Amino acid sequence: MEMKTHPFEPSKMATFTTDLSATLGTPIVPLQQDVFGRAREHVNRVMEMTQAIFPGEVKCEEQEDAEVFGDRHFVLRVTDSSNLETVLAKHNQWHQKLVELPPGTRTCFRLVIDHS
Repeated sequence: MEMKTHPFEPSKMATFTTDLSATLGTPIVPLQQDVFGRAREHVNRVMEMTQAIFPGEVKCEEQEDAEVFGDRHFVLRVTDSSNLETVLAKHNQWHQKLVELPPGTRTCFRLVIDHS
């Protein structure tokens, strides 16, 4: 079977834009703020879930990604001195429980585990 090749033709290539606001016709940041606002309603629930999985102090702070404009999230920080296998299992359990949150709000939460 003979394979046919086609010459490179820039005029037939798709063009892409990194400005999703222009593509979608709506600004992205207000959408992210709306999702973040809905996530804020679930902070206590996520704190309780985190406390159940990682007994001890749970700290929560709001952060904005320095590299991604408008990307805000809640960082939950815990300390765990269990062996690494147990810490990994708890980490996975936390992410599985996070799926119980409404779609869109899940990505607004980050878990940091300080292993001592």
